[in-house]
Amino acid sequence: MRFGITLPAGFGSDFAGVVDEVGAQATGFTAGDRVYGAAIGRSVADFVLVETPAAHLWPTPEGVADEVASVLPVSGLTASAALAAIGLRAGDTVLIGGAAGGVGVFAVQLAKLAGARVPGCSAPPPRARSDSCAGYGAEPVAYGPGLADRVRGQRS
Repeated sequence: MRFGITLPAGFGSDFAGVVDEVGAQATGFTAGDRVYGAAIGRSVADFVLVETPAAHLWPTPEGVADEVASVLPVSGLTASAALAAIGLRAGDTVLIGGAAGGVGVFAVQLAKLAGARVPGCSAPPPRARSDSCAGYGAEPVAYGPGLADRVRGQRS
């Protein structure tokens, strides 16, 4: 009920694709525009109906594939909300768990943009992804006993 979904309903939120039709009262988009967005409970479909002006519909930037754009809304907004909730400021240190995961890659980059120091954890071997964490700007740090000491030891 919190999200206005009534049963029966689909699932999913994120989508990306090309605008097929634009209603007479719609604004901001035209047929043929590449877009991405979120439509809670309605996005796992061949066609998604979105009202405009839409709070969760954006033009897809040139060079960004639909497969990439389609993960931006939930993961990006979740990371942004989490960092806002802790009141992240320049100079802070924020440890990001799952730094190579869907939300983590956004959290790392947003925290770096805010001027924070960002140690980040990812899955241990054999699924280790610390190289990708570093590629997004995190200081790779391993999970497990002694984590706090390892994070403190990485201070520059």
